[in-house]
Amino acid sequence: MTTRDTWNLAGLVETARPDAPLADCNVWLLQLWRWLTHGGPQRGERGTPYPVLRLRHLLNLLDRQPELRERVVRLLHRVWTDNDTAALFAEPGFSAHRGLGAELMSRLRLRLLPQTPETRDAAVLYTMMVGMEGQPGWMAEMDDVLLVRLQQLFSQTAGLAQAALVAPTIEDVLPLSVNDGQAPRRGEGRRGAMAGAAGARTPAGAGALWQAPMLQALSWLAASIRAGAMSSELRLRMAPLDAGDDPFDQLQRAVQDHVDAMRCAQALTQTQAQAAGPARDLPDAPDARQAVLPQANYLRAVLQRCHDRADTVRGSLGARGVSAGLLFDLDQLQARLARLESVLNLLLAQHPAREFVVLLDQLGHAVRERRGLRSLLAQHHALLARRMAERHALIGEHYLARDRAEYQALMRQAAGGGLVIAGTTFAKFGLMALGMSPFWGGVAAGLNYALSFLVIFLLHWTVATKQPAMTAPALAASLGRVQAGRGEARAQAQETFVDEIALLVRSQMAGVIGNLGMVIPVVLVVQALAWWVMGRPLIDEAHAHGVLHSLSLLGPTPLYAAFTGVLLFGGALAAGWVENAFNYHRLDSALARHPGIVARLGSARAQRWSVWWRRNINNVVSNLVLGLMLGLVPVLLSFFTLPIEVRHVTLSTGQLAAAVGTLGTAALAQPAFWWCVAGIVVTGALNLVVSFSLALWMALRARGIAVREKDSLRRSLWQRLRRSPSTFLWPPRPLS
Repeated sequence: MTTRDTWNLAGLVETARPDAPLADCNVWLLQLWRWLTHGGPQRGERGTPYPVLRLRHLLNLLDRQPELRERVVRLLHRVWTDNDTAALFAEPGFSAHRGLGAELMSRLRLRLLPQTPETRDAAVLYTMMVGMEGQPGWMAEMDDVLLVRLQQLFSQTAGLAQAALVAPTIEDVLPLSVNDGQAPRRGEGRRGAMAGAAGARTPAGAGALWQAPMLQALSWLAASIRAGAMSSELRLRMAPLDAGDDPFDQLQRAVQDHVDAMRCAQALTQTQAQAAGPARDLPDAPDARQAVLPQANYLRAVLQRCHDRADTVRGSLGARGVSAGLLFDLDQLQARLARLESVLNLLLAQHPAREFVVLLDQLGHAVRERRGLRSLLAQHHALLARRMAERHALIGEHYLARDRAEYQALMRQAAGGGLVIAGTTFAKFGLMALGMSPFWGGVAAGLNYALSFLVIFLLHWTVATKQPAMTAPALAASLGRVQAGRGEARAQAQETFVDEIALLVRSQMAGVIGNLGMVIPVVLVVQALAWWVMGRPLIDEAHAHGVLHSLSLLGPTPLYAAFTGVLLFGGALAAGWVENAFNYHRLDSALARHPGIVARLGSARAQRWSVWWRRNINNVVSNLVLGLMLGLVPVLLSFFTLPIEVRHVTLSTGQLAAAVGTLGTAALAQPAFWWCVAGIVVTGALNLVVSFSLALWMALRARGIAVREKDSLRRSLWQRLRRSPSTFLWPPRPLS
């Protein structure tokens, strides 16, 4: 087939060869689909999609040339019967493998590797067709007249009446016009098409032809659903049931009973049709839908119970951890249940023509959805992000100063953290003096930071820059109440939101002031003691001048500070993942009850360790990961020639104080010193703003909150700043 034939409809139709190999027939169908759907999301007259207009043009051409029409119908008949059509209804949109990782690799393969039309899998063929489609959803916009003409194409060609793909009794639903089964005359429109002779019947056997793959698809879907529901991860998360009462066990039997009933009804209809001879009217023929109604109603009831039982899995996610793989398997199970119900509805529909087109459109959306990578990851990590955000909001309450007593307590905790960071500063200079290789120097620096942060946590002190990632989810929850409120409730929620912002700002300020207010004098005192005891400072002049050069605002300090804010958020994110895994795998229960652990620790101590780790796993991992990242990430990036360093406000302040302790008061007269002071101010702001922004973004996404009416929130915040700016620095006095 030439390129010219591809876009020339007459030339394309001329190339239809129903006797060609099946692969060539598949290629021809793909070319026809490409001709129908090319051009993107465009619409023609009266807003009709171009594919619909082109389809009408194709049918007009075939009506004028009966020989070409017969060849096209024979080719379509062969594609339908020779391919595995049941796969079209049972497989699109579903993963052939269990697990999120396997599905991710499968989607990558679909995006990167081309598929071949030399296949008997109708699902693969339809996937290729949908991949060419420039305007999804156009099939649902076909009108009734066009559906009637499609029925004529598939059911009124000599010798191939049984190739009807739309429905066995479509004339009852979309009857042909009174113009002897031809297309409606000009001016008749929908009314003329719908007012035709109801006596027209699809020949015997046509129903079995189009229904057979759907009945097979029902059986396949039922088997896949039961296998998925019987996996240990899903089964153990579902609500317990009495033995023999599991709806997933009953589903396969219910589907098989329904399939058997439909096949019996088809056989009876065909027998009566043969006995009636050539007569078109069969007034005594049983309605297949009525004959299978008891089995269908029972199957629907079982399906509903399966839906309800699958929903109980999500109800258990709050008490235990979340697994992206578990969520993926659950989504696949629920999607297969919905697909089985859609196919069942089509088989029993009063208007099967329209239902068939809608189902094809749904299959197309499922295929397009399965080709996406971003949607897969976003969908299956949203619940995990929400759980992490809620956990961080709970932990973040310890970092908030709601009254003056809490404010003073937070200042004391931050001062204790500054005391430890002062020791961290000198340890860092000592490690630098050892002259280790870059990698091991990074490992040593990371361990220095990690151990320091752990000591601070174990002593119930705090590091200011760890606050934003924990406190941002609290602000997201407050913003969610603003967005959900109406009228006076919304105004009250907005005022509360501004209160939360003031609370967060002053809490951050208390942490920073407490850290810096302690680290500066402690470092200077240690340097003074070194001068007095050893006659020299702990930091030589070369390192001191290097500090003045590296911390200057005139250099890359702002970039490094923003990057450090990302690492601060990353530490909290990693802690959330580990805590979720800890809960998901029930390691607290293992610590408390595992025979080997209990034998070594004793029952009471094992219980205490279990409770302690459950409460503190987030903080322990957060401090360890953050410390190691601060030391190792810059070294690892340097291997890729990315000269990134960390700029942590408390550590940088300690280094600057150590440099002043070496250079003396003369350093205060140097412009380089004041540029470093400015750099530290910017470092602190960027550390807090970047980590807070990322944590807030994650919390908003996890809760599904879209920020609206930003101007109103800004006005409320500005009014508070003008009315009582002191509330952003320290808590207001309690009302007497």
